[in-house]
Amino acid sequence: MGAVFLYFGALKLFPGLGPAEDLVLRTIDILTFGVVPGRRAVFFTGALESALGLMLLTGRQLRVAIYLQLARWRAEALDGATANLAPSDGPKNH
Repeated sequence: MGAVFLYFGALKLFPGLGPAEDLVLRTIDILTFGVVPGRRAVFFTGALESALGLMLLTGRQLRVAIYLQLARWRAEALDGATANLAPSDGPKNH
C-alpha cells in the first residue's frame, strides 16, 4: 500500500503526469471557492501522499501516517458530498 501511495503521490508532483490531477484541481477549486490555486493544491496532495507512502514503507511514524490517512478520508468524504457541484466531461444523455 505504501508503494502505491508513493508512486501516485510522486506523479502528482510533476505537472501532467498524474492521472487524477484534473480531479484534484476541480475538487480543491470547489472546496476552497477558488481561494487555493489549483497547481499548488495538486503539489500539496502529491507531497502528502508521497510522505504517507514513505511512512508506510519504512514503518516509521506510523501513528502520523494513520492520522494523515484519516485526514485524506475526511477530504474524500467532502469531495463525495460536492461531487455533483463539479462539471463533468462525461457522457451526456440526449
